[in-house]
Amino acid sequence: MNTYQIITLFAILLRFGDIDANKFNISLSHLDNCKEYAIISEDYKYKNFFQINSMNSSKLEDNQKLHLKFFVMAPRDAFILLTEFENHTNSERFYEINFGGNDNSRSSMYEKGKGVDKQIVLLTTPNLLSTFDPMPIEIIQTNGGHLIVHIPGFLEFFISYKDSNPLNIRFFSFSSWAESSAKWYYDCTLEEMKDQKIRENEVKTVETKKTNVNQQQLSEDQKMPENEVKTVETKKTNVNQQQLSEDQKMPENEVKTDETKKTNVNQQQLSEDQKMPENEVKTVETKKTNVNQQQLSQQPKSTANPTETRPFSRHNSFFDLLVPMLVKFDDNKMLDFKLGVLELIKKLKNPPTTTTEKPVAIDVRIDDSEESS
Repeated sequence: MNTYQIITLFAILLRFGDIDANKFNISLSHLDNCKEYAIISEDYKYKNFFQINSMNSSKLEDNQKLHLKFFVMAPRDAFILLTEFENHTNSERFYEINFGGNDNSRSSMYEKGKGVDKQIVLLTTPNLLSTFDPMPIEIIQTNGGHLIVHIPGFLEFFISYKDSNPLNIRFFSFSSWAESSAKWYYDCTLEEMKDQKIRENEVKTVETKKTNVNQQQLSEDQKMPENEVKTVETKKTNVNQQQLSEDQKMPENEVKTDETKKTNVNQQQLSEDQKMPENEVKTVETKKTNVNQQQLSQQPKSTANPTETRPFSRHNSFFDLLVPMLVKFDDNKMLDFKLGVLELIKKLKNPPTTTTEKPVAIDVRIDDSEESS
């Protein structure tokens, strides 16, 4: 079984097995509206020439002088010749394009004839052709002589050549290399070409949507941690400010409460002293003076400024020492202090009858570490 028979067999399997091609996104059933030209393995030669003006696919767009579309299946070495003459000879100028040359590893374009054999381009194209996967080819020549060859959806600018003396291309022909068969599809209907454009545009649209979705998701993922961090930092800042505000207000409120209590006690005590007889007042004043002096000797020296002057009160010396210490007490020390005061008051109200106890002194000293803080 030769190469051409193998190509035909696989073409039948692909067509009736409803199997689509993958590499170029072309289905074999998509070629039903094209003419077919088969080349059985033979020597390199161009046998048949096709006139472009008679082709269905020769409809031109703006600024186009030539627009051809082909499909080819071959293991290697697929040739197209573009010329001005139907009865072509090598003595006339022509363009020749070779796809998958050098064992399907390179592609090239030459300008030949009239003593010219110039290589226009040489590209490395490994595994470009396929025996079972139709490769689309488009050839465009502009009014200014710019020749463009591309593979739609695969290589958009396969060849781009600006000829200073462009050919007036009117015919084309197909060929292959020795022992390499090929199957060409040409003169496809406009519906086929339009369907192919639609499929290409659909593929591009789907890829664009996927790219946009991925970029949007990536952008949201990048922003999310930043927003979360800012939210957490804002909450921490608000909590810290609230806590600081409460801490600043707490000592101030405690001091005001203690001063209010002290004022009330002083006013109450003064009222009671005014009601006592003169002798009792003197006796009470003497006892209070002694207690204050004894208490003062047991307490640390006051840090108050001695130069400060204020209205005299017999109770000032005691509370001046006591209040600053109470402000610095934590909850545990304050509780101990209150319990000690209550215990002292209880003993003063109910003195023991059997034994004589010495007055209890309350030690309200502060540790050096707290004083320094």
